[in-house]
Parts: sequence; structure tokens; C-alpha cells
Amino acid sequence: MWRIVLRLFLEVRFVTGVDNPEWGTALMEFAKTPTETQFGKRQTPHETGANDSQDCSPRTASVNETVLEALRLYPPTRRIHRAYNWGSGSETRNHSMGDLENYDPDRRIASDTDGSHPEGSERDNSTMDPTAMPTDWRMIAADVVACQRNVDIWGVRADEFNPQRWIPWTEERKDMKKMLLAFGSPPIECPAKRVFAPWMIGILVGALLRGLQGEANYRTRFWRLDCPDKKVMAALRAKKRLRLERDVYDDLELVGSF
Repeated sequence: MWRIVLRLFLEVRFVTGVDNPEWGTALMEFAKTPTETQFGKRQTPHETGANDSQDCSPRTASVNETVLEALRLYPPTRRIHRAYNWGSGSETRNHSMGDLENYDPDRRIASDTDGSHPEGSERDNSTMDPTAMPTDWRMIAADVVACQRNVDIWGVRADEFNPQRWIPWTEERKDMKKMLLAFGSPPIECPAKRVFAPWMIGILVGALLRGLQGEANYRTRFWRLDCPDKKVMAALRAKKRLRLERDVYDDLELVGSF
């Protein structure tokens, strides 16, 4: 959860959101008043100063659409693993299902002499390799990151953070939402997918932005990022897609001045 929260915070405050401050404003308002109306509220072109002839300005994106784009570009789960049975008979499938339920990828083969697992214990598996999948089963991994950056689905600018791609809310956009794999795919999905997780992402990012704002106006206090890794800073200044490695921003610092 924190991986996507921190990356969305960086996006809306220091990267693409610099040119679209309304994204951050909407998130802060949602953190203050977390309601369904506020989550889906989208400013009209008149309110944002856009020309009425413009279909939709990036500034009109709601919290919902901003969070959807963050889930697409920075999914909290990078891969989804599913086990499939290729056996032909029901007897084989039932037997393999039992093996799969006892499958423990963290177990290792215990030797006959190391004494690490007493005879008869759960981990005394010297005669079998518990790390191997049952014969009739295959583990397949779906690359969520690659799927959600597929140009055939998301367009040639799939690597760009752009909540505008979710508006207007047409049937095509509804189909796009079905293609999000950030919280799994039917029939196995995270129960927090529809409401709790997106709302919590929005609330946490909004709270971080409000913390930076303090008592002063959002743009009067000067905040900047600093990092000893020059490549990290160069990528941030170039407004490239943020990286997903867990430790890539460990040395990134938030520096404030008055």
C-alpha cells in the first residue's frame, strides 16, 4: 500500500502534478471530507478556467480517476500467480489438489543427518522435494506491470501518468477499468478493491499533501526533493515514470525552506 501512496504523492506534488495542481487540491479536499461525492467530484471546465470547447482538461480529473491512474502505473502487486491443473482425470485432479494444499515453497529438503527436523515432524521431508509443484500442476505468473503498460490497451503514452485517460466516463473507460489487475482478477480479487483500498490511497496521499501545506498557503512554502543519487534526481526532473523497486527512493529527502 505505501509503495503506491508514496509514488502518487511524488507524482502529484513534484512530478506531473506540478503542471496540474488541481489533482493535489482534490486529494486534500477528499482527505478532509472523505465522501463518495468528493471521491468522484470533477470540476467543470468553467471552474478550472478551461475553454468550454475543450472536451476535458487534465485538471478536471477526480480523486477516483487520479487513484485509478496510480493503480495502473504503480500497482501494489507486480505479479499475480495462479496454479493450473493439466491432469485429464478427476482422480488425478483430486490427488493433485491435495498435494497443492500442502505445498510450501518456503520448505527445503532436510538431509538424513543434519538433525534440523526431528523424525516425524512436519518438516521431515528427506525423501521428497517439497519445493516442487505437484506433477499435474503448473504455476503461471501474470506480469501486472507489463499488462498495465501495454500500448495496445493504454495507447502510445502508456508510460505517462495521466488521469485524463479515464475521462469522459464512457463504455470504453469502463472496459479499461476491467483490465486493471492491481487487486487481482476474477474470480480471485482483493475484497478491498472497490472502495476501501482506493479511498485509503486517496486519504493518505491527501493527508501527506495537507501536511506539507501546513497553515500557510499550499504554494507559498517551498519544498523540494534531494537525493545523493543523481540519476534519481535526473529522472524526477525529466518527469519520467517513477521506478517500482522497494528501495530505489530510500535516500530521497524532502527539504523545506521558508
